[in-house]
Amino acid sequence: MRAPGDGSDFWRVPGLVLLIFSVPCLLGAIYMVGRSLWFIGLADEARGRVVEVSGGTPALSVEYRTHAGQTRVVRTAGSDLYANYVVGDALTVYYDADEPSDARADLFVEMWLLPIVLGVMGVFLFVPTFFFVTAWWKEKEERRADLDRNGQWIDAEYAGVRQEGARFVLRARWRGHLFESAPQIRNPEAYARGRKVSVLIDPRRPDRYRVEVPGAE
Repeated sequence: MRAPGDGSDFWRVPGLVLLIFSVPCLLGAIYMVGRSLWFIGLADEARGRVVEVSGGTPALSVEYRTHAGQTRVVRTAGSDLYANYVVGDALTVYYDADEPSDARADLFVEMWLLPIVLGVMGVFLFVPTFFFVTAWWKEKEERRADLDRNGQWIDAEYAGVRQEGARFVLRARWRGHLFESAPQIRNPEAYARGRKVSVLIDPRRPDRYRVEVPGAE
């Protein structure tokens, strides 16, 4: 069954837009926090030292030696927070024993800044998303209830079945209006062909309706 007038795009569209942006931010933050926790809890640890401080926005090159005796260098992102570091400063480095080039210096910017920024952005966007989706759902349910209370049943002419992916949409016509059911798992053609299709409409707005699908459970 379907009622296309249920819910308003005023709530639904901005809710979907915010959801598209908030979910990747939250998932990215969760992934990055997980990676940082993995480095701290499960990766190998080495004592490193700063061997280079780049100009401009300072970025550090930190040399470290693995437990297998390999000498490696990990480079940080540029940050003004590194302005006080000089060559020779000691830093802890976490690295993957199976892939020593996969390493991070134990610095706030490297371990936590980006996931915090993404997490805050995600939460900031998700809170209004929840509001918009809740408002849309509430309005949708109110319109369904109004249709049940004040709607009028009509007998529409069967107008065929439209396939939508793996599902089927029953179509019916009445006084120039085309009605479509919600997508059905089973093809309703055998039940509906040659029969009248019952449609509950809002007499004030026929674009708000619900199609009763013959044979549907």
